[in-house]
Amino acid sequence: MRKIVILMVCLLNLILLVNIVLADPQLNSITTEPENPEPLAEVTVIANITGDDILEVRGIVSECIDKEGSGSACFNNINFDMSLNSNGLYESTIILEDDEDRSDHIEWIFYVNDSGVEYGLEGGKTYLDLGNNNQNNNENPDQNNNSEEKTPGFELILILGAIFIGIIYYKRKR
Repeated sequence: MRKIVILMVCLLNLILLVNIVLADPQLNSITTEPENPEPLAEVTVIANITGDDILEVRGIVSECIDKEGSGSACFNNINFDMSLNSNGLYESTIILEDDEDRSDHIEWIFYVNDSGVEYGLEGGKTYLDLGNNNQNNNENPDQNNNSEEKTPGFELILILGAIFIGIIYYKRKR
């Protein structure tokens, strides 16, 4: 009986670990060419997105301006499709539509169809070259450790619970 319970606990842990390996798509990095584009420029965006079975990647770029104390106000949303290049990265070329009077940065969102399920991935900001703006390029939430996806999940609680039940069962048999 003890061997059966131990085997069942091990199988439960194995099943949970397999689900952990099949992770949601993740945006690892985003680069733009040019690095800080000018308003109304042609921009090539290259995104390193990983996932299990990515079927399609689309993006939305919003041209925005920072407002003191109230975040960003965005004006244009440009939708674009991305294709897989020879380096295994997703790439697309877009033309910015807003002039420098309203926009100082662009914000990226990517939609990834992974095995028939769509995920939205925020890509941070790319600041425009306005002549006097020397802000950081491509602020990705994962690079700043602000991502909620890096916190331990429920599987840790289940694994600890299984270990605790195994210890109690083992002590009762002794």
